[in-house]
Amino acid sequence: MRGVGFALRLLVVLATALAACAQGDAVDPGFQAVEGEGGYDGAGGDATTSSTSASTTTDTTTTTDPTTTDPTTTTDTGAGGSGGAGGAGGSGGGDPPCDFAPPNACASAEELPGVDGDQGSDTRLEHGVGSKWYRIYVKEAVSSVISYPDLSFTATLKSPPGVKYDLYVYPGSGDGIECGAAAIHASGVPEAYSQTWNDAAISDNSQWFVFEVRYVSGADCGPGSTWQLEVQGHTN
Repeated sequence: MRGVGFALRLLVVLATALAACAQGDAVDPGFQAVEGEGGYDGAGGDATTSSTSASTTTDTTTTTDPTTTDPTTTTDTGAGGSGGAGGAGGSGGGDPPCDFAPPNACASAEELPGVDGDQGSDTRLEHGVGSKWYRIYVKEAVSSVISYPDLSFTATLKSPPGVKYDLYVYPGSGDGIECGAAAIHASGVPEAYSQTWNDAAISDNSQWFVFEVRYVSGADCGPGSTWQLEVQGHTN
């Protein structure tokens, strides 16, 4: 009787399945056709089906615009960008080389304010680095039939430590400088040159002079390496 009952149930199940197929309904994937009982078919085991599919991984970055609450997602599928090129190396440090060449010449010598050669003690001071040319007018300030002192001046050049400069003097005339005149090299330490001339009656005895500060040796042109030129009138 037990076998007959099992057969009847099996027929009912098959009939139900055939009716479902005829109506186009899908069979419930969880449907178990046979329920194992006793030693006829044995206990029904769970069937497990597994499949493996290839997967692709992409890096995503989610950022949120501070002006909105909607996040923005970007997907990085390209190759990583190369780093920016480094800046070009700077030029070597250190101070620039010294330039001792004169910025002018005798004909374009820088004019200093004139000094009185026969009274007072007018003094002009100049400082610099490298060679340079100056001109000055030594004036006759006292013109009288009862007083006619001689005219004179003294030019002194002091060189800085470690650098040597020479002072050259070019006498001119009352009418102007004379760059073709024989140069007079000042002497002593510091180098100095003085000149005195008579005040001739009934004439203007003022005179032009050119001074050349000439670089000789040394390599320092930084702070504290400047020369000093002093021109003083009426020194005799």
